[in-house]
Amino acid sequence: MRIEQSAGLSKEEIERRRRDADVHAEEDKQKRQLAELRNQAETMTWQLEKLIQEHEAKLRASDREAVTKAIEQTRTAAKGNNLETLKTAIHQLEQASHALSQALYAKANAQTDASAAHPGPVMALRTNRTTSLATWPLKAVRKTLSTPSSWSSE
Repeated sequence: MRIEQSAGLSKEEIERRRRDADVHAEEDKQKRQLAELRNQAETMTWQLEKLIQEHEAKLRASDREAVTKAIEQTRTAAKGNNLETLKTAIHQLEQASHALSQALYAKANAQTDASAAHPGPVMALRTNRTTSLATWPLKAVRKTLSTPSSWSSE
């Protein structure tokens, strides 16, 4: 903090304000850190709630419950003034977030593996040129052959 003589402050008043600032520096630092952690907690909880809403159909109830519980604990900790409690809650929220991400990633991989095992006509055309068009439904053949994205220079 910078305190300069202006507006008619005496040297004694400037020194008093400097000492006051020095005395409260640690308290101010903790208040700032608490505010930053509260902002981080609110941002994380909002993002995770949005993620849960967007992928609700892909999530098991147990995955949702773990994250929801961590969100509630983080919000409760953010209402208090204890830095360590809030840091711990944010860390637990991050862990729950990672677990949720892993669950979503595993679900996406399972769907990708399933679609690769049973490719549709377009996938078969792009990956296996020996597949006979005669075995495809006529509608699928027309769609595949009429879309430029299926025309590959391979």
